[in-house]
Order: sequence, then structure tokens, then C-alpha cells
Amino acid sequence: TSSPAGVPATLPPVGISKTKSPSANRAQSLMSSSWVDSYGDGCEWYEEHDPGCELYASCCENNGLTAMKACTFCLRSNE
Repeated sequence: TSSPAGVPATLPPVGISKTKSPSANRAQSLMSSSWVDSYGDGCEWYEEHDPGCELYASCCENNGLTAMKACTFCLRSNE
């Protein structure tokens, strides 16, 4: 039997996640170092004041991103 259009013929085993490519990781690191929230605070502030990314990391969007998406350590803590 064939798979419907756009659906892979084989799926990865349950519980196995895809990893980012090295270039995606580099881009994320660069974004983390340059991104600031709507108050001007960068990822360093969030890492110090919200190390688990549970209190403030979803606040204060800037350029369509919050710390939850822009800061590498938040991405790692929520994997």
C-alpha cells in the first residue's frame, strides 16, 4: 500500500525526536545573543531571573518572539 500524499512511508519510532541541524543550532545561538524583549532585556536576563523558563519566558514579545522561542537555554529546558 502507498502512503497518502505528503505523509512519509515510514514514521520514526514513538519517543524519538528529531534533532536540529548544526546550522539551525548556530542560527539559534546567534539569535539568542542578539534578541531582546520589549523591555530591552536579553536572554542573559532570563537565564538569571527565570532559569527554568517558567515565570517570564512567555512574556514581552519582540519581533514575534519571546524568550521561550528566542533563547537557547529555554529551548533546551523545554525539550
